[in-house]
Amino acid sequence: MRHYLGRVKILLRSKGNLFWTFVFPLCLGLFFHMGFGNLTSRPTFASVDVFIASDKTDLELVANMKAAEYAPGEPLFIVNEEYNLEELETLLQEEKLTGYIFSEEGKINYRINENGLSQTITKSFLDEYLQATSFFLEIETLDPDKQAEILADMGKDNVFLQEISVSNNPVTNAFVIYFYALIAMSCMFGSYWGIGLIFDLEADNSPLATRVSVAPTSKMKLIILYFLAALTIHFAGNIVLITYLKFILGVEFSRSIFLIMLATLFGTIAGIAMGAMFSALIRGNYGKKEGIMTVLSLLLSALSGLMSVAEKNFVDKNIPFLSYLNPASLVTDSFYSLYYFSDLTRYFRSLGILAILSILMILATYLKIRRTRYDSV
Repeated sequence: MRHYLGRVKILLRSKGNLFWTFVFPLCLGLFFHMGFGNLTSRPTFASVDVFIASDKTDLELVANMKAAEYAPGEPLFIVNEEYNLEELETLLQEEKLTGYIFSEEGKINYRINENGLSQTITKSFLDEYLQATSFFLEIETLDPDKQAEILADMGKDNVFLQEISVSNNPVTNAFVIYFYALIAMSCMFGSYWGIGLIFDLEADNSPLATRVSVAPTSKMKLIILYFLAALTIHFAGNIVLITYLKFILGVEFSRSIFLIMLATLFGTIAGIAMGAMFSALIRGNYGKKEGIMTVLSLLLSALSGLMSVAEKNFVDKNIPFLSYLNPASLVTDSFYSLYYFSDLTRYFRSLGILAILSILMILATYLKIRRTRYDSV
């Protein structure tokens, strides 16, 4: 315990790593929220304003438009019959309204000066109204006795489809994938702590590392102690990030906070293990190793959807094995499965692969460190 606490104190002096752990992800999360946070909110539908000429109107059409609803108690149209045809045409030319309806010689006319959602909805309603009117006239002509029966049947609200949702959330949005990839990137930044872990165990790096190298303590024990110290600090930073995203920025997560933290823990372990392994394999100074891990971490994060969801979809579809070798993608997938699916099979599969990758990277690190020999210590 004394060695562990001592290592934690040493790591807390690393201002650069503390910045990448605690400050940078929070800032990037804020920028994400400012950039497209409002896009996650669903637009509300409003009733469509419709103008009908008071001197050339179709009473049956007006009645149907007033009765139409897009939701129980919510009218589809707000019908205005205040102006006559001449006044409406003047208003249309002055661009004070976008369109109006009038009836002439048994025909319904809809004049507009621009296209838009309201005009499309109105035109679709008018087309359906005309089709229904024509249909009823044909029935009345062919078999008037069947008209009441057909009208009653058409009035029934028959539903032949059953909607079954596998989502854990009834309301979902696609933009949360960017925030999940942000957490995955933060987990990959644990590689910086992994670099420091190995740097302080290689005798040719510093006098401290030299003393540690000649100490009788086993390399595996030191790796575990150093790893746990780094994990403590970086996992704390990720918890702060998740708390910030969820309770301050309002990012949607699954209902189980425990599973969210568990996936983050596995991702943090993988990030530190990755940094330790590559630091042990790459020869060079601290700056060189840090630069390589920065590029690698950002590349893996980009492939997990940090820059564009299309990149992640492309990799998942065309290079699926790469997704299983990418720790950032596995972290993102675990959050994705918690958010979209009630079945936890995909979630635990991602965590299982992360665990296997982490164990293999830790073993590779230990074997490389164990075999390292120095001419003079």
